[in-house]
Amino acid sequence: MTATDDVELDLLEQCRAGDRSAFRALVAFWGDPALRLASTFTNDDQRARAALGEAFLDCWRRLPSLHSETRFRPFFFGLVSRAALAHGSAGGTGRLERSLDMLEPDARAAAILSGHAHMETSEIARALGTSTIKAALSARAAMRSLQASLGFKPQEALNAAFGDAHLDRKYFDKVIAPELEDQWLLEVRRIVQRPPHDAWGVLIDPTAIPAWISAARAHVRGGGSLHPGGHIAARGRIADQRSSHDESIITIVEPPVLLGWTTRSRITPFHAPIEFRWSVSISEAPGGSELHHRLRGVAFPHGSVGSFLRMTYERVSGSMQASMHRGLERLASLIEARPV
Repeated sequence: MTATDDVELDLLEQCRAGDRSAFRALVAFWGDPALRLASTFTNDDQRARAALGEAFLDCWRRLPSLHSETRFRPFFFGLVSRAALAHGSAGGTGRLERSLDMLEPDARAAAILSGHAHMETSEIARALGTSTIKAALSARAAMRSLQASLGFKPQEALNAAFGDAHLDRKYFDKVIAPELEDQWLLEVRRIVQRPPHDAWGVLIDPTAIPAWISAARAHVRGGGSLHPGGHIAARGRIADQRSSHDESIITIVEPPVLLGWTTRSRITPFHAPIEFRWSVSISEAPGGSELHHRLRGVAFPHGSVGSFLRMTYERVSGSMQASMHRGLERLASLIEARPV
């Protein structure tokens, strides 16, 4: 993992918690290569930009339920590919465009992801939601078909397609930001008779955390302060029912209104965790403050372990809202009991 990978992982965690500034940075980083990819599918700037906007909004909605082990580039380029395919064929009169139009949609996607985006077979499989073997066969057959139609190897033509496509600096503000919605799976609310500053003080107090998150032996690394990137290790219970070894990573700290975090819960004997994206926001209310405790997404690892963990979670998910309510009630009690 490189320093660039670390920065992207931090951005993704912040996006999963609902941080729009982090999503702006993600759009700025991936916008140009994604536009070039969409343009290769559509051969039309307007349709490519429309598809790209749809892909970014779909990405924003899906990120809270995307497991951290998922590589972002195949995931996102898969969204771009599906959105671009939905906007029609490549069209145009060029040899490459006509040759691409002769392919079935999945084969066209495999060829473009391989030749233009230089994705490995395993990445193409992830992007298209298929098996590695099927992706390999599809990409190979598509490339052979393109070569037969063009009369030369298609890699160079695909690689050079739309190399000068760029988004303008106001793209996020004009296209993406107005359509972003703050979404979550579950929410519980509670009004407390204390001002937001007092509520915030208890929310981020490391000594109060074990009392309201139903965890034993919780501790905060790094001098007892909560900051983005800070970790909280604990033994907890999913929905107050299933024992787990938890590690929470703080993603957003916006005093005195918003705290966001991801909890990675490991159920014995599995090492791969279930990931829960949480936030608590504080707003002013008549006579005090209103607390909003939200479950933004639940993510499972890939493969058979992930399928088993998903079934395990579904058995207790019906108790999740009640568990969140009890936790918020404990937090509210701590806030209201705080000395004036």
